[in-house]
Amino acid sequence: MGDLQLSGLLYHVSPRSGLAVLEPRASTHGVPYVYAVRDLAAGLLFGAKQDDFDFIISTLPDGRTELCECWAGAIEARYAGRECSVYTVAEDGFVEGMTDWPAELVSERAVAVLSEERVGDLLTRILEEKARGALMLRRYSRDIDYRSAVARHITDRLIRFSIDIENCLDGGDARFRLHYAGIVRALAAARDGSLLG
Repeated sequence: MGDLQLSGLLYHVSPRSGLAVLEPRASTHGVPYVYAVRDLAAGLLFGAKQDDFDFIISTLPDGRTELCECWAGAIEARYAGRECSVYTVAEDGFVEGMTDWPAELVSERAVAVLSEERVGDLLTRILEEKARGALMLRRYSRDIDYRSAVARHITDRLIRFSIDIENCLDGGDARFRLHYAGIVRALAAARDGSLLG
């Protein structure tokens, strides 16, 4: 399934500081993993709470990471003024190919931290990575092709993560009401049978 890696250094970025050991935690994959990446610029994107309803994160053919906003202002809303820690860990025991994102490596075991670097303002650091060409940022665009890509991504995530379509507009996550109400209503109509002849 995955390829075992045996050398080198990886990065794990977290809002939590002062960790000496990284413990596996369950995420959307359902399996407790320690997540890490080879590319620091990509790792920084996980230094603050965000998810697939904020951004599309992908790897470009040249190996750089691309961050696309799913709604206008998502980059500032998620990263401005946020602090995080960049942990360096040994690559030993990490496996590739276990998640949908090729840049991501995982370990099912706890991992010792080799070093920690504090980042005072995550948005500033991400913009520095963009300026040096290590990261591509795409701001939300009203362009139909861009909106179509976001709509496909959001629809996929609503279905993949088994979001309660009928009730998510009334829930506590304002993103569904503010940005995705049309998609949610269309999916609800597709599921309630009213579109069948």
